[in-house]
Amino acid sequence: MADSFKEVALDAFRKTAESLKVYVPGGCGLYFGTDTVVEVACLSDFTILSEGEAENLQRRISEISSNIIITRGSAATIWIDRNKNSRSFEVEGIAEKILDTTGAGDAFAAGFIEKFTKCGDPVQSINYGHKNAAKAVSAIGPNLVEGRKDLR
Repeated sequence: MADSFKEVALDAFRKTAESLKVYVPGGCGLYFGTDTVVEVACLSDFTILSEGEAENLQRRISEISSNIIITRGSAATIWIDRNKNSRSFEVEGIAEKILDTTGAGDAFAAGFIEKFTKCGDPVQSINYGHKNAAKAVSAIGPNLVEGRKDLR
């Protein structure tokens, strides 16, 4: 869920008690302000932020009660669990030549969600998100045809 409309995001997260709720605010979320990001994030199971988004939240990040995943490009991804314990995960499997980072964060989030819905393990899901993002950066632009041959 991205939060182009704060009320829609809040309503959806409040109504879905048993479903997995992953919040990816992106730049649009921060456009509406840190109060909105913190409010929606507290209703999610996982909030996925880029390093830049986490920096924009600064001290407010400690107010988020959900699991927080901070992606940092090729640097280690950080997972802060609900108890505020932090773990880092090295990014492996990066393409030898990064052609375009467009969509890497979205690809990470999609891979994380896909794996988590199957196994329920954040560690496996973060690593799978890394693999998905690595595929995205190895091609120019968001190319679904070339990138999804593995689904056929």
